Amino acid sequence: VSYIVMENENWFYAGEELELTARVEPDSATNSRVIWSVYGYDDVYIENNNILKCEYVWDKTSVYITASVQNGLTDDEDYTKEFEITIFPKSEWY
Repeated sequence: VSYIVMENENWFYAGEELELTARVEPDSATNSRVIWSVYGYDDVYIENNNILKCEYVWDKTSVYITASVQNGLTDDEDYTKEFEITIFPKSEWY
């Protein structure tokens, strides 16, 4: 694995969900299963390894999620890439 490309949007509205999708490069990589994680945000979580959720935010909020793939070229090391996702409050909350 030499790179992970996030293919979904990089924003969503709180109270909704964002399906996380990614492509691993090169196409011939032995391992291509992406594991998603988010840390440090109490109200933001990942469900079923591919659905990013946030129930509520007061203001526009940026969170950082990590995509990891087991790297077949090195023993016991994962290839990781961090992505920024912006969460907007729903307009009816104003």
